[in-house]
Amino acid sequence: MVLMMRTALVLPLLVLSACVTTARNQQPPPRFEATEIELTINSIDADQLTELQASFAKVADLRGAQLKSHNGKTAVFSVMYAGNVSDFPKTISSIPRPGLKFVSSKHQFEYGAFDNVPPTITFVHPQQEQLLNAKEQFVTVDVPDKDLASVTINGKTAPLYKGSVYRLKIELNEGKQELTATAKDKAGNESSAHVSVTVDTTAPALQAQIKLVVEGHVEPGSVVLIDGVEVSVNASGDYRAEVPVRKGQRKVEIVAIDQSGNKSVTTKTIGE
Repeated sequence: MVLMMRTALVLPLLVLSACVTTARNQQPPPRFEATEIELTINSIDADQLTELQASFAKVADLRGAQLKSHNGKTAVFSVMYAGNVSDFPKTISSIPRPGLKFVSSKHQFEYGAFDNVPPTITFVHPQQEQLLNAKEQFVTVDVPDKDLASVTINGKTAPLYKGSVYRLKIELNEGKQELTATAKDKAGNESSAHVSVTVDTTAPALQAQIKLVVEGHVEPGSVVLIDGVEVSVNASGDYRAEVPVRKGQRKVEIVAIDQSGNKSVTTKTIGE
């Protein structure tokens, strides 16, 4: 009696949905509930085939043995085996009738590929740490992946703008804040990108005071008062001073007093 065994391990197609920014990169180990084995037995006649099928029904680890073909000499079965594949030859050899002896085995593994690469996403506008002077912004991202299921910006769906560019008009808050763009592909892989920006729409505080420049010449050694405030006079009698202008002020009074106490008074109209 000649036994030829071919083992085919059929694994379910695994599709992982990633709920984090990167998908798993490692293949999960296979799980077996029962292994489909193609069992070939040579030199078996019809009576022995009947005995063998009856024996199959008594083996605990066999979940089913379907005869695929028998040409009078060679029988081919599809067997579902619940035990360890390495123990299968021993299990078959333990069948009392007909006698079977192990010849060879061939294992075939079938895997299903799945996409575990998350989309790439890049902010086009605004850039990291950019200062914006308007609350309303077209937030724009580039997502070049072909099998996209969705692109969101701050939780709102961003429509495709052109090529691989998506953009969404958003009303931002005043001050520093973070923008988040998320891309998810059809396999469930998801990735996110973040930028921190600052919105400043408040005009700067402005304080200004108007000053009037008053300059002239007096007799050396004289004292000059402008609106009652003494200003510096050099040895040649020249003076120059910046005088603050009060609200509603129209004129400036200039008084000169020489060393003998003689006084001159001049009034100047602002703007003339």
